[in-house]
Amino acid sequence: RLGGLVGLWFVVTFGLTALEATFPLFLQARLGYVEWQIGAAFASVGVVMVIVQGGLIRRLVAAYGERRLVIAGTALLAAGLAVQAMVGSLAALAAAIVLVSVGNGLTNPSLSSLISREAGPVRQGVVLGVVQSVGALARIVGPPVGGALYEVGIAWPYWFAAAVIGAAAVAGALVIGGDAAPAVDEARAA
Repeated sequence: RLGGLVGLWFVVTFGLTALEATFPLFLQARLGYVEWQIGAAFASVGVVMVIVQGGLIRRLVAAYGERRLVIAGTALLAAGLAVQAMVGSLAALAAAIVLVSVGNGLTNPSLSSLISREAGPVRQGVVLGVVQSVGALARIVGPPVGGALYEVGIAWPYWFAAAVIGAAAVAGALVIGGDAAPAVDEARAA
């Protein structure tokens, strides 16, 4: 199960870096955005992530558990990337930004927590180091893949990332467990 969680970390990071590498070019080509508008779009992502990770995640974990949040988060990421591929207006861009940012804000801290708990106290440091290395590898591979796909068509990086993360969401649900019981409850019971 630990390997599946680390694999999910790779896929999510890979998909997001494919987006980040092409996002400014996409906004310029699709919506005619200039530098300050592209910066504002990135800032909007940050604001939503601060709201989710700074204000909501603790309550959501308590209510639903990390398992459900990872599944929901990856599904939202996939949906947001699919919406991003179709962006043609500010409203569609706002929807994509909210979906991707909320999905990422739910997935990363929850997945990190699950990996840490699955590793156990003895292997925790080593496993989290491996996770950081896997994330670094995804950040090396994601941008050139996103760029190459962008050359094929400006929406391709987003469709590809949506498909890969969507498949990972399904696989993640299987790896994490069918009932997706809150991991927080399990930790408190131990």
